Amino acid sequence: MTSIVITVAQSIAMYLYFSYQVSISELSVGEYTILLGTSTLLVTTLLGFFKAISSIRRTLGFTHLFSGYRGFVEKHSDISSSRLLPRQKIADMTIKFENVSFAYPESEIQVFENISFEIAPGEKIGIVGLNGSGKTTLIKLLCRLYEPTSGRILLNDRNISEIPLDKYYRIIGSVFQDCQLFAFTLTENLTLSETSDRERIYMILRELGLERFAENLPEGFDTYLTRQFSSSGVELSGGQEQKLAIARALYKDAPLLILDEPTTSLDPKAESEIYSDFNRMARDKTTIFISHRLAAAAIVDRIALLDGGHIAEEGEHNELVALGGLYAQMYQPQEQLYNSCECSKSTGYASNSNCIMLTFIYYN
Repeated sequence: MTSIVITVAQSIAMYLYFSYQVSISELSVGEYTILLGTSTLLVTTLLGFFKAISSIRRTLGFTHLFSGYRGFVEKHSDISSSRLLPRQKIADMTIKFENVSFAYPESEIQVFENISFEIAPGEKIGIVGLNGSGKTTLIKLLCRLYEPTSGRILLNDRNISEIPLDKYYRIIGSVFQDCQLFAFTLTENLTLSETSDRERIYMILRELGLERFAENLPEGFDTYLTRQFSSSGVELSGGQEQKLAIARALYKDAPLLILDEPTTSLDPKAESEIYSDFNRMARDKTTIFISHRLAAAAIVDRIALLDGGHIAEEGEHNELVALGGLYAQMYQPQEQLYNSCECSKSTGYASNSNCIMLTFIYYN
């Protein structure tokens, strides 16, 4: 508000000054117009510059609050296939949240309060809840982007905060809804390494229905995914970016797979294809799956519903629907959407693209 007042005051002052100069014949009308426009542009540019500097300073001031942040962005990346890195045995990997509480800095509102649960080795667990229930925050705590206000997160009975970051990040493969690709080649984006197994890359792309996309690239696997560094680079759609982010997590082959709304940019048909191969892609990995589409959550072994900073309901999809609680209330509108689709149970035909995802889940 202050900056707006200053800008308006400066504009008025310049207007009055230049108008006075015109009135005493020191400036022509043409000179008046040019000077007024130039001065206004200069003030606006300087104001934007100083606002950007102020924003950067405020952002840098918050980085010390997250103990994992600096290590995460400054750590030299050497992530590649698990065959090139020592891998912890799946049978040994149990994750426990013990009385974990969390509140954002300078906030009195608790996102979580003494939340406790366990994820067994190789288990597929779905995390669901209303907007603002803390689903993504829970994942960021597990990824050590945030630290719990109190309580512990344990990996094989060891506090994850005690595990060196380079070793800890080797066991996590993650896909977030705001995924990010880089101005590198396709191979470099998937491997994040100077070494690569191209046969394995192609196999993963084929699993995700991207083999034709890869085959049509002008430089093959060496094609840049933007035109920033190469005129032969390609610009991707949101859905293609999200599929490649999934491919990157699968190539890493980490024992813990985290999927936070991994298909938000995909059309219903492409989404259903991803879920149809979910168990095969996840294989023997421990998998944490977040989705707003509750029918999709039915593909996991267990569902945990977050509400009010706690796990309010827990169980299999059918159990929670039969329970008639918050999960059932959330699922009912989506079920009604399915029932409104003109599809035949005998043929599996869906009359429009909005039905495809729900139809797939119903029959599988």
